[in-house]
Amino acid sequence: MPLPFVFAALLAGATPATEPAINTHDTAMFERQLREMGYTIDPFERDGDTATAVLRSGNDKTVIVLGGCTKGDACDYLVIVSAFDDVLKPPADWVAKMNSTYDLIKVSTRDPDQALTYSAGIIIDGAPRATFRHWLERVESSSADLAQEAVKAKLVAK
Repeated sequence: MPLPFVFAALLAGATPATEPAINTHDTAMFERQLREMGYTIDPFERDGDTATAVLRSGNDKTVIVLGGCTKGDACDYLVIVSAFDDVLKPPADWVAKMNSTYDLIKVSTRDPDQALTYSAGIIIDGAPRATFRHWLERVESSSADLAQEAVKAKLVAK
C-alpha cells in the first residue's frame, strides 16, 4: 500500500479541527458539548466514581452515567439507561429473547416496579462527535424497536 494512501486514510478518519473530540474526562466540557450538539441535558450531578445527568428528547428521558470517575471528573466510560414505565413485569423469557435480539442494548427490569429497562455502554472519550451522535442514534433506534416489540407482545399497560 503506498504511503500517501495510508496517510490519506488516517486523515479521513480524523476529527475536523472545528469540532473538538468528545471529552468525558471534563464533565463540564462534555455537558457543553452535548448542548452544542443540540441535546437538552440537565446539569451533571457528581458523586465520586460517577457523574449523572438526564438527557431529554421530546417526552423521553434518558439517564447518562459517566463512570470510572475521580470526584465526578476524569471519567472513563459512558452508560445510557432508560426505562419504559408502561411496560411492567415483562416475562423473563421475553426479556431473555430481547437480549438475544439486540446486541447494542442490554435489556432488563428495574427494581422495585419491574419496569422494562435498557442500557448501553461505550468508551467514547477522544472520539469524533459524529461517532457519538451515530452511536446515540443507534441506541435510540434500538429503543424504539424494543418498544414496538413490547407492543406486539401486548406488554404495554393500559
